[in-house]
Amino acid sequence: MFRGAGTTCVSFLSRLSAPDDQLSWREFHKRYGIPLYRYARRNGVAHNDAEDIVQELEMSFFRAVDGFRYDRRRGRFRGYLLTSISRIIRRFRARGRIREAVIDPVDLTEFVVAACDDAAQTDDARLSRLRETMASVQAEFHPTTLEAFRRYAIAGESAAETARLLGMDVASVYQAKSRVLKRIREQLNTEPT
Repeated sequence: MFRGAGTTCVSFLSRLSAPDDQLSWREFHKRYGIPLYRYARRNGVAHNDAEDIVQELEMSFFRAVDGFRYDRRRGRFRGYLLTSISRIIRRFRARGRIREAVIDPVDLTEFVVAACDDAAQTDDARLSRLRETMASVQAEFHPTTLEAFRRYAIAGESAAETARLLGMDVASVYQAKSRVLKRIREQLNTEPT
């Protein structure tokens, strides 16, 4: 999850206690914020909610950093962050602040570029077309099929893990991906009305 982050060093964390050290906070976000965002997305959190959750975690850590003492004997800093973000996700869910995860056009931008026949369309036009397509396609499938597609095809979760979490068999996960992608391609390759 935290590829390339390396070992958290105490000197890096101590630099964060200087509130005006924006460079260190940008490095913190690059090193931890982006993987934590991906973690939230893999756990069924929609794009905007995942951004809010990461921002809340970073702000919470910003307020607490002066009193924070990193002790390697108690575990890895990454473990602390994963525990923190899991708590925030649970709190958001308990308060009803997380919308039901749907297929997010932000996740499918690269797919649109490959699937849309009209290469002359601008990225904005493609994204607009994708939003329309996703609204149409989502109405055609059962929520479990869409969630299997989101987890397996978009978030990169394994088919076995997706099947286990959704109470499906692995073949159904593969079928969900195939059916939804086929329908998206069909919709994108028809003339807009």
